Amino acid sequence: MTNRFVVIILISILLVPTIAFALPSCSNPITFCGCALDDPSGATYSLSNDISSQSGTCLEITTGGNFLLGNGFTISGSGTGIGIHVESSNNLIRNLNIKNFQWGIYISEIVNSNFIYDNRIFNNSIVGVSITGAFDNYIYNNFFNNTGKNAYDDSSNFWNNGKTSGTNIIGGPYKGGNFWSDYAGQDTNGDGIGDTDVPYTANGFIVNGGDNLPLVDIIAPIPSNIKPQNHEEYVPGHSYQFNVTWTDNIGVSEVKIENNFSGTLRNDTVTTKSGNEYYYNYNLQPGVYSWREFASDARGNQQVTPQEIFNLTDTTAPAVTITSPPNSTISSPYILYSSWTTMDKLPLNYVVNEQTPWTAYNLDNKGNVSISGNTSLSVYTAGNHTIVLYAKDNYGNIGSATKTFYVKIQSTCRGGGRFPICWV
Repeated sequence: MTNRFVVIILISILLVPTIAFALPSCSNPITFCGCALDDPSGATYSLSNDISSQSGTCLEITTGGNFLLGNGFTISGSGTGIGIHVESSNNLIRNLNIKNFQWGIYISEIVNSNFIYDNRIFNNSIVGVSITGAFDNYIYNNFFNNTGKNAYDDSSNFWNNGKTSGTNIIGGPYKGGNFWSDYAGQDTNGDGIGDTDVPYTANGFIVNGGDNLPLVDIIAPIPSNIKPQNHEEYVPGHSYQFNVTWTDNIGVSEVKIENNFSGTLRNDTVTTKSGNEYYYNYNLQPGVYSWREFASDARGNQQVTPQEIFNLTDTTAPAVTITSPPNSTISSPYILYSSWTTMDKLPLNYVVNEQTPWTAYNLDNKGNVSISGNTSLSVYTAGNHTIVLYAKDNYGNIGSATKTFYVKIQSTCRGGGRFPICWV
């Protein structure tokens, strides 16, 4: 006996589950895990909702001639046990999602002519479908993507059913074998059927034969729900979000966004997502931008969105605040001190909430005076004064602030005695 067969025998022992006890009969439709399809004459059973198992086997098929129709619903485990244990011949299992068990489907010894097709078998930790000592069972047009082995078969069974026209389990144009997540061969003629590295043998764990017609993904991801629309109003400091929903028959592996947000054309990887919606955030200034997204799947099929134009406009005037001179009235004036040779100046200080290439003030309606920052003003008369401060941003929006204040001029004197010299 060669080392290879010793390994196969040892692995087959490890891959055989322990069956604890018989399960009660299933109702129809099946509404819970932990039951058996055991009608003596065979029957059609169906699912009308998802069901789950906390431990052990979800469903047993103990009599022949049963049809188990999943209707696209899911049976899920908690990481242990068997999804479906087939203990009899001439049964059919179709259109089920089977996930999160140790064994997705386990076919016992000396049963035959079972048909397993149109199912999605994934995230099972030991084997997707395990066959030990059973012959002439047909397993085709299923989706396999398991954390353990996708298949184990130490007997002689059929893993494809001939190439025929029709939409297969992953949306391709031909039916044949199964989709295997770890099939590394190539489709050389673009028909969605693998042409190299066949038959697929699950890395040698399908001992006799294998899948001669493994399904290959030839369908690119599909975009939808592209946002934002082509125009938005600018909000200072706001981060703008660019979203595309990508769907794929197998799964999206990478999304990139081509954009000129930084001023030059670049490609950035999009890693933030919620479900199938991919998000990209960027702080932008007003302007006209272009962007589009590319999505690829594991087989390298790629799709691109149309070129999008995003026009970010600013029609909001700058917010201007005059901080000095302070509010003042005749009862509480702003005092300027004057002397024989000098006189205090009035400080003009202000704050604007954005960059402004042009700023000016108008004191007492005497005309605009341009300034480049905080400054000081010469005021020579007491009483009420009004100042208006204007600020214009890069997009032509002008904001203003107005303040009215009362000035009192306080003279200072020099010299002493009976006749000081004062500035009035």
